[in-house]
Amino acid sequence: MSAHFVLDGSDPTPSRDAHRARFLPLTEPTWTTTIAPAAEITRLAPSERADRARAILDQLAVPGARVDDTDRTWLAAAAGGDGIIRDAVMQHGWDRDRGFALVHLYRGAPPEHRDATAALAGAAMFAHGDMVAARTIVDQINRSSQHASFGDVIRTAIDVGAPPSTLTDGFSRDELDRLLADADTHWNARITGAHEIRRHQAPATEAPTRPRASQSYRPGPTTDPPSIER
Repeated sequence: MSAHFVLDGSDPTPSRDAHRARFLPLTEPTWTTTIAPAAEITRLAPSERADRARAILDQLAVPGARVDDTDRTWLAAAAGGDGIIRDAVMQHGWDRDRGFALVHLYRGAPPEHRDATAALAGAAMFAHGDMVAARTIVDQINRSSQHASFGDVIRTAIDVGAPPSTLTDGFSRDELDRLLADADTHWNARITGAHEIRRHQAPATEAPTRPRASQSYRPGPTTDPPSIER
């Protein structure tokens, strides 16, 4: 069954251009950025971020499941801001249903999340062997984006005729989980260090207060010479 059939339920098209059009961004976003979750994301350890991102993708892959824009924003922001989270979500998208869920996420994404979601969706289509779709998607990544180099990797692999295994064999779940565990160790050390620094910081020195009226300067005994009058 072709990706075209999966995406919109119609019969597969013989036209390359028509197939390509199925993987272009929609003219209007179907979801909106609801929050700026950077602080929420960084409060979680890397493995926790990956687990939540994978869980959101699992929900997106369930037909008819209700996934709100907050979760879509969280997934796009987490994967877009951290390479290891992006790789974890990408590898999770090797599954057919999750791969096409990434395509839907990218096609309906608002502009601020298009580059990150295009990187994920393009990798998913490459992994599934649909090179027309993969090339169409990664061509949408802005050249000034931090994800542009990842798009170049996919584009080069397509140009040289590399098989999907070129990508999929390099990202195993076990290896990614090991890298996430290492990242957790560094994250925990950084958090612990920050807490220790705050704990040992001296309290701020208060500015001196002005003396009260009762504390006003009083002159000491006079040193005038004694009077010569008798």
